[in-house]
Amino acid sequence: LVANNDHEDNSRTNSSSGNKAVVSPSDITLSKRILRSIDDYCLQKQWMDHIGSEKAMAIGRFLKGGVQKYLKTNARCSSGEVKKFICVELGTYCGYSALVLASTLRQFLSTSLHPSSPSKKKPLFEFHIYTTEVSAELLDVARSVFRLAKMEEYITPILIDVDNDLDHHDDEAIETNNNDSFSFSFSNKKKLSQLLQEQHGIYNIDFLLLDHAKHLYLEDLQDLEDAKMLRAGSLVSADNVVFNGLDVYREHMHELELRGVVDSRLEEMNLEYSNNLKDGIEMTVYLKDPPRK
Repeated sequence: LVANNDHEDNSRTNSSSGNKAVVSPSDITLSKRILRSIDDYCLQKQWMDHIGSEKAMAIGRFLKGGVQKYLKTNARCSSGEVKKFICVELGTYCGYSALVLASTLRQFLSTSLHPSSPSKKKPLFEFHIYTTEVSAELLDVARSVFRLAKMEEYITPILIDVDNDLDHHDDEAIETNNNDSFSFSFSNKKKLSQLLQEQHGIYNIDFLLLDHAKHLYLEDLQDLEDAKMLRAGSLVSADNVVFNGLDVYREHMHELELRGVVDSRLEEMNLEYSNNLKDGIEMTVYLKDPPRK
């Protein structure tokens, strides 16, 4: 994929410490052109596992609605400093959905400059996106996409070594047989929440996008709930819950909804780049801090 970057903005002076500079319309336009090029390729040449334009619009609407509520409640610290809206995506793939999140938030910033300081164009909030992937090759592709879109300072790609880093339920205890006596050896690997906290300083998640290994959706969600990284006001979008039949995940959300913890709905649509395969995204807002297991 090649994007014609003919609108270089020499005034961009953003730093990785925050979203301080004027939001460049050309950067947002560039991201949209890249996403459109990917969609065209997938529709005309080869299917790929991106979320696609229909889901991108749905997630974008959900994300913007969440940011609007965030600005009304806790966008500023008691000291008056701007807080940072933190997005975490599980399942980078080639970077399409992370780019959707970044361009959506950048565009929101372009129309939401602080009214008390229009001359300085001070943003109402800052944001950063952390996206995890288990494939180094795919993460390299994603980094190239982020650089091409001039969004790399807003997105931190995280490579996870599933064999050595993550501890999931099926890896917790290994039964061994030594001279007819059985014993259990416990892994030193960490939960996802521990990796995000200890290695990347992520302690609160404002928006979570689940699009990784489908059998890990509920386990990883509950891990983040137990670690208090998801809390009242957090948003979660879980892709492919219909196509992959993730009934257990949806039942978990339904149970939380019955207890008044979340407001959750299924937004049905077709599987990306298809006309007749049904799919959907579970869109969830935490109304209260979730109970711990």
